[in-house]
Amino acid sequence: MNGETTQHYTSTLDLAPLIEPLLPEIPDRDVRSAVATLKGTVDAWIGTDDRMLRRERLILTVDLPPIEPNGDPASGNLDLTIVYSKLNQPVRIVEPARTDNSPLLTPHPDLAPVTGSPGSSTTGQPGAPSSPAQPGRQPAQAPAQIPRR
Repeated sequence: MNGETTQHYTSTLDLAPLIEPLLPEIPDRDVRSAVATLKGTVDAWIGTDDRMLRRERLILTVDLPPIEPNGDPASGNLDLTIVYSKLNQPVRIVEPARTDNSPLLTPHPDLAPVTGSPGSSTTGQPGAPSSPAQPGRQPAQAPAQIPRR
């Protein structure tokens, strides 16, 4: 790692103590089955001379149920690597200047409420003729909820 000699350690993660108490609380059978398949490994690279952590890698895998009726199951993978550098170096943190109007403090000017069925461009009352959104104003719409089994 950047010219440093390291020792590499790897281990599987025992996720059972984390997962098993959650399973009875998950009402959806497919989600419960997927969560039960969660597996993980962790790797760490430690500096040989200074014993400082130089890199760590976490890999999680899960077997996912089919998304579509009669579809095929799939696997999901998360592969996260963190590399550490400039260890024991001073850090200077400067608060950024606040020059924007935060959408958290004021409504976002480019969003207009949408009424009507998902995917429609109706901006008026339900049953009103469909019309495109006003220029410069885009409709905001949440996705439809998928019924659970």
